[in-house]
Amino acid sequence: MEFEDVTGKYLEDEVSIRNKKIKLDMKTNDNYMNWLEKFMERIPEFIEDDFESPVPLEIGKENAKYGKYIYLLYGLVRDYAKENYLSPNYTEHNAPSYVIKYHNNFYEIGEDFCWGSEIYCKKLLDYKGDFIDYFDIRNDTKSLKKDIIKLQLDSLANTIREYTYYIPAYAVIEKVEDTINDIKVKRIGPR
Repeated sequence: MEFEDVTGKYLEDEVSIRNKKIKLDMKTNDNYMNWLEKFMERIPEFIEDDFESPVPLEIGKENAKYGKYIYLLYGLVRDYAKENYLSPNYTEHNAPSYVIKYHNNFYEIGEDFCWGSEIYCKKLLDYKGDFIDYFDIRNDTKSLKKDIIKLQLDSLANTIREYTYYIPAYAVIEKVEDTINDIKVKRIGPR
C-alpha cells in the first residue's frame, strides 16, 4: 500500500470518528442547538459554504466552528425521519428538507441542489405545518405512526409474496416499480 493511500485512509478514519463524536454530542446535549438558536437570531438563513475559509466577518471564527457541522445535524434529522417513516418536504429543486422545532423556534434544514449539494438552514416565522421536535430526536422518541406504518408495510410485503406464487416475480417487480414511480411523480413532480 502506498504512503498516500495509508495517509488518506487514516485521515478518512479520523474524520469519521470525529463526526460520530460530534453527532453523539448533538444528540446528548443542547450545545449545538443553543448555538444555532442564538446564531439564527442574527443570521436567519445560511448554507454550509458560508462557514468555509475565508469566513465572513459577520459570521466570525467562533461561529464557523459550529456552523460547518450543519450537515451532521441534517444527517441526524434525516436518519430520525427515515427510521420513523416521516416524509421529507421537497423544495422547488426537488431536494429533501425537514422542519425541526427547538423550543418555540422552527428551522427548515435540507439539501440545496442549486449549486451542487449544499446543506442549508433557515429560520421560519409563523410556521404552522408538520415538524420534527428536536427533543424527539434527542430522546429517540418513536413517532406515533411508526408501528402502524410498519404493520402496513409488513402486510404489503406478504401480499406481494403471495402474488409471486402464481405471477412471475419479474412482472410483480415491474408493476411495483412502476407504481412507486407514479407515486413519486404525483408527490414531488417529474424529475
